[in-house]
This record gives sequence, structure tokens and C-alpha cells, in this order.
Amino acid sequence: MLMDEDAAEARPGKGGKRKWVRYERTYSNSMWHTNYKLLDDGRWFIAYMDDASRFITGFGVFDAAAGGHALEVLAKAVGSTGSPHPS
Repeated sequence: MLMDEDAAEARPGKGGKRKWVRYERTYSNSMWHTNYKLLDDGRWFIAYMDDASRFITGFGVFDAAAGGHALEVLAKAVGSTGSPHPS
């Protein structure tokens, strides 16, 4: 686990079962969400992920967390996997 390797910080409020889950789809490719992560070298990792399967449909690394970059990644993801469709 990440905690065993000192690769993650303890966050007391994050443990335990949630009373609600904001996004949790039953069927794959019914909804995607976007994640931004600031990397150690100052660049931004932007990814789109399928909510049900956690499959990363597209990603990119950029010098800025700009909307244009997110749209670029989205366009490539839709081009390679098709667009999400609600079930």
C-alpha cells in the first residue's frame, strides 16, 4: 500500500464508509470525470476517467491547467473511445 511505502500522507477524515457517493455509475461509459494533478516538476496532468470502470479514456501533461488543454484531452478521448452515453 502507499502508506506502507511512505508514498501517501495520513488523512484522518478520509477513512471510513461515506454516507453518500456523488458519482458512482453502474454501466461503463455512462459518465466521465476529469482530474487535474500538479506534478512535482510544475507541469499538470489532466485525465478523463470513466466513472464506473475507472478506465482512463484520455490524458495529457501540460505546462498549465487551462481549459483549452482539458478540451484537447477530451477531444482525443472521444476520438479514441467514443463519447460517454447515459444508460
